[in-house]
Amino acid sequence: MSRDKLKQKLEELKEQTDISIGALDVTVSVADNDKASEQLDIVRTLQKKIIELEMEDKLSGAQTLYDSNTDKENSQETSAESPEESSSPIDATKHTLRQAQLGRELQELNKALAMKQELAQTMGQNDEKMTVMKMHYEVSFSLAVKMMFVK
Repeated sequence: MSRDKLKQKLEELKEQTDISIGALDVTVSVADNDKASEQLDIVRTLQKKIIELEMEDKLSGAQTLYDSNTDKENSQETSAESPEESSSPIDATKHTLRQAQLGRELQELNKALAMKQELAQTMGQNDEKMTVMKMHYEVSFSLAVKMMFVK
C-alpha cells in the first residue's frame, strides 16, 4: 500500500518536473544565464535518476514475478515427475545461467534505450536553441542592413 503511494508521488513529481523543465528551457535559452543553466542541468539529472529508478523497479518487479512463476512451475513439474525423470543439476545450472544472461541483456537494452532517449531530448533542446539563435541572427542582420541603407 505504501509502495503504491510512493509510486503515485513519483509520477506526480515526474509530471511536474516535465512541465517545469519545458518552461525553464525556454527561459534559460532566452536569458542565457549560466547559473540557471547549471540548475536546469541538475533538475535534468534528477529526472534521469527518477527514470532509472522506475526502470529498476519495473525490472525487479518483473524478475520477482518471473521467479515466482518459475518456482511454481518447477514445484509442479517436480511433484508430477518420478525421481528418475527429474532434470539433472547441470540442466538447472544451464537454465539459471541463461536466465542471468537474458536479464543482463535486458538491462543493457534498457540502458541503451535510456541513452537514446536522452540523446533525442538533447537534440530537441539543441534544435530549440538553434532556432532562437537563428531568430536573433536574422533580427541583428536585418537591423544591420537597415542601418547600412539609412546612411
